[in-house]
Amino acid sequence: AFHSDTHRIRACFTGNRWGKSYAAAHEVDWWCGGDHPHRVVPDAPVRVRCIADGFDYGVEKILLPIFKKTINPKRLVGGRWDTGYAAGKHEIHYANGSVIQFMSYSQKDQGRAAQKFEGDVLDLFWPDEHCPKEIVDACRSRVGARPVHEIYTLTPILGKTWEYDDLYMPWQRAENLDVMC
Repeated sequence: AFHSDTHRIRACFTGNRWGKSYAAAHEVDWWCGGDHPHRVVPDAPVRVRCIADGFDYGVEKILLPIFKKTINPKRLVGGRWDTGYAAGKHEIHYANGSVIQFMSYSQKDQGRAAQKFEGDVLDLFWPDEHCPKEIVDACRSRVGARPVHEIYTLTPILGKTWEYDDLYMPWQRAENLDVMC
């Protein structure tokens, strides 16, 4: 249901170890590869941003190992992980021109938090776990010729966050027809 749903905003709120990050990583790979088995996605190249809490933990220890298991390296530039992943830029480059960019919630400095997330045109972004609303708003403003899509995966351990108020409750009440939870 998550993969075949056609809403622009999709959210998966579950407990730990359920597989939500793997599901989102598959979704990102299908978007970048241009071969989604369940829905129509934009033609390549697409630009995707994955956001986690910190590079050392969220990106390096959680997301990158998931993508290494998810992506067939033959899809990447040079046909290998070491040629397709640009560690200095924190980006995965597909042979078809698509790019996955990794950013951290902790990329905040001197009051310019959300500005670090501006500047790029995105087709899809995915915050893994709870993300500050100002960062999501900055990603949402990165609209190019086609609408930006959003995927959310989080374990709701922080109580009623903005995701609850802005995504879950409007979906529950059928007030936002652009959201699926």
